[in-house]
Amino acid sequence: MSSKGKHINKTLQTLRMVRKNYNRLSPVYDFISGKKEKKLIREAIALMSIPPDGKVLEIGYGTGTGILALLEKTGLRPGRVFGIDIAEGMKKQTARKVFSRFGEDLAELHCGNALSLPWKSETFDALFMSFTLELFPVNDIPRLLSECTRVLAAEGLFCIVGMAQTIRPGRIERLYGKAHRLWPELIDCRPMDLKSHIEEGGFILSSVVRKTVWGLPVDILLAGTPPKIS
Repeated sequence: MSSKGKHINKTLQTLRMVRKNYNRLSPVYDFISGKKEKKLIREAIALMSIPPDGKVLEIGYGTGTGILALLEKTGLRPGRVFGIDIAEGMKKQTARKVFSRFGEDLAELHCGNALSLPWKSETFDALFMSFTLELFPVNDIPRLLSECTRVLAAEGLFCIVGMAQTIRPGRIERLYGKAHRLWPELIDCRPMDLKSHIEEGGFILSSVVRKTVWGLPVDILLAGTPPKIS
């Protein structure tokens, strides 16, 4: 098998594993993630500046914490908030929450692969992603970020939350890293140099906010797409 073929095969295997894991975890994910993760997601969304009539996409919406916060931030108006997640179970959980909270289907929720987003170029004014980039194989991250750039309008906003990679990891970080290596299917999020990935993806980084969750360093990054060259 060629190197390209091996890479495609690894990508498909990873996607199948992630879909299986999160379908299985969807009924109990809120309990597992805890209040701190939800609070962090809401704090990150509070930092986003979305235009009055702008559209925002969340990649990897999980059980809907971000979708609900984005709906409230954009004024509970239809046609403003969109989401895509690989797991059908997560879509069911999120759709149920949106309906029970607001009584109607305000968000447009999709199930699919973020490496091939089902929207036209420059559809969105803002994009949000939390604890999702870490789930992709390193070799697929440039393709994912290329898709993010494609669907974002010029000077669009990208807010991303993820586990930070530190130069001198502490004891909890080292233990977490060891657990990830031993049980990657269970502990699938991995610390990353998010700043480098975002900048290599062509985004202009504007700020980094360091937080701590479960004793682990987590970064909130705000970045944007370059302006159009006329």
